[in-house]
Amino acid sequence: TVRAELELCSIDLFDDLSPQRTGEYLLRIADPGRFGRKLVHGLKVEANFRVSGALSGMALYRVDNAVWVLGQEGQNTPVERPGMETVWIPACVGQVFQDACRSMPLLYPGARLEARLQNGPTPMELNPKFGRALSSKRAWNHRPPVSIVVEFLAIVE
Repeated sequence: TVRAELELCSIDLFDDLSPQRTGEYLLRIADPGRFGRKLVHGLKVEANFRVSGALSGMALYRVDNAVWVLGQEGQNTPVERPGMETVWIPACVGQVFQDACRSMPLLYPGARLEARLQNGPTPMELNPKFGRALSSKRAWNHRPPVSIVVEFLAIVE
């Protein structure tokens, strides 16, 4: 027999946003951000986001310092200057922001959002460039459980 005494240091609570409260879609506002200008649809933001496998933790798609307009996810970012590359902003990133705004309408730069999805985005929804390299069945039908983390760095003027 082995006895162990453990101390709980912290607990991260997620809101269950799945339709029948089954735990299929969990959302957590880890940090609402600092004071300043409120994050709303139509603002151009700079953010980091990562979509990882929920079981392995391996990054499926990650972008650092992406600049896009909130509400215009599910497409490539516009080219703002010569030599700049576009990046795909998955619609699931916008969905996490939209749902977080319903839970806590006061989000500011510095906000960190975390979501857990039982059925994540397909490879084509996550990034069509990489999804095209897969068979059509896998590219359009494979929905692994994922963890999504979005960190808003700044509002871009």
